[in-house]
Amino acid sequence: MLAAAIHARADIILTFNTKDFPNLLLSGYGIEKCLPDDFVVGLLNEHPGEVVTGLKMQRRRLAAPPQSVEQFLETLSNQRLTRTVEELRSYSELL
Repeated sequence: MLAAAIHARADIILTFNTKDFPNLLLSGYGIEKCLPDDFVVGLLNEHPGEVVTGLKMQRRRLAAPPQSVEQFLETLSNQRLTRTVEELRSYSELL
């Protein structure tokens, strides 16, 4: 993953596996690591309308089986996006 990020000149690596990406190593390439949950929360705080619209579209495309808003949030929580789910609860009527 690091080689791909270097080749792509990425600024950030999204990973739950932070221990395998030491800050000292990443900083030499100008790359930061970020937990996916932190990244999505940051996007939600900066661009709430776009993020909520995208998630609404994603939820509506789930057809086998369809998911209620609560089921969708539970799916996100099961994927370790717990802070994201906490933030999204205030937008649940829009999802």
